[in-house]
Amino acid sequence: MRMIRCVLALFVVASMSGCAVGAQRQFAAQVKNKPAPDFELTALDGGKVRLSDQRGKPVIVAFFAFNCPPCRAEAPHLSKLAEEYKKDGLVVLAVNAWDEDKDILKQYVEQNKLNQRVLLNGGEVCDRYGIPDRSVPIVFWVDRSGLVVDVDSGNVETLEGNTKKLVNSKS
Repeated sequence: MRMIRCVLALFVVASMSGCAVGAQRQFAAQVKNKPAPDFELTALDGGKVRLSDQRGKPVIVAFFAFNCPPCRAEAPHLSKLAEEYKKDGLVVLAVNAWDEDKDILKQYVEQNKLNQRVLLNGGEVCDRYGIPDRSVPIVFWVDRSGLVVDVDSGNVETLEGNTKKLVNSKS
């Protein structure tokens, strides 16, 4: 019975993915080259993080949920980018879109030795960014002036390519 449920779930996800790609492209076109909405959230470490305080630095804002398998797959890649481009001033902010339990998130971050800054209770920020149905993972690349320059679901090739462009950009 459990196997049947898993197969059905995979079928539903696979059948919906074509629609999601088209909707995501349309969404990306709406937000690119516009100012990234400012926000202030509490980080997992207890500090406050305001996006506007990151001006002058390239920033990745990655919306995720702990219970989302693609988000969990994306997390180590974001961590790698945070470490690789730290010297270039890159800031990687992982915003928890589904407002999940802090203790569970903390345990996950520690077990996986993640380097990105994890921000809590980002549901309202997710809404402010206009992310349809809080569909995650979704990544925003924000340039040094605060403009959204790219948006994508965060597959590995896109993460690396867009981040390299962002870090090398002078704006």
